[in-house]
Amino acid sequence: MTETIRINLDAVRVYRNKGEYREVGRARTSLGHEITGDGAKLAKLASILREENPDFNGLLEVYRGDTLCFIPMPLKSAFLRGSQPEHLGKEQA
Repeated sequence: MTETIRINLDAVRVYRNKGEYREVGRARTSLGHEITGDGAKLAKLASILREENPDFNGLLEVYRGDTLCFIPMPLKSAFLRGSQPEHLGKEQA
């Protein structure tokens, strides 16, 4: 069985003051990393994971709830600049 690292996508509220907030995307890994905010969260997380686990030969899975967002891909090539993963659904992170 191949080892996998899972990234979960969701949204959290960011408050400007007591009554004003907006929701921003959050990406969390099964290894405890978390990135919240606007922008390319998946690419940043994949980069961090590659740097910390250079010998990892397993797959990267991306979920929103119970829904698989991308076909599982090797971490070594996941979300590299210029690469286009096979898309299963619209990613809103």
